[in-house]
Amino acid sequence: MRAFISTYDGLESPEGRALTRNLTEVGCEIEFSPSSPHSGSDDPRWPSWHSEGLPAAIGRADIFIALIPDSSVYSSTWMASEFDEAFRRFQDHGSPKLYIYQSDPAVLPAGFASYVSASERLPSDPTAAAQVVGAGSAPPG
Repeated sequence: MRAFISTYDGLESPEGRALTRNLTEVGCEIEFSPSSPHSGSDDPRWPSWHSEGLPAAIGRADIFIALIPDSSVYSSTWMASEFDEAFRRFQDHGSPKLYIYQSDPAVLPAGFASYVSASERLPSDPTAAAQVVGAGSAPPG
């Protein structure tokens, strides 16, 4: 199973590292957003990310996970555009399956409402979240 993780440098967070490790353990191949230019890294994917890289990455993904470690990502325009790309592909093709992994239970901004309603929230525990993804469905209730 191929997973695309949308994040604003969230893979550097303890939650991001744990989720990635656990997803790999349940057999996921993981692709993720480029590192933020603000992080000081020079990610070569940036120049063509929105026009070429993102549509290709979403097209390869079986699942899309919006990794939201805290409220600092609420103003991330590129996370919104990644979610929008995945959401539109989901509407047109029924894939990728959309998930939200949010360790901070705060409500997402109103602009995310349509994405949130089409997504399944993963448990905040990274092991449990990976088990849900690996099983292909969210737990009941």
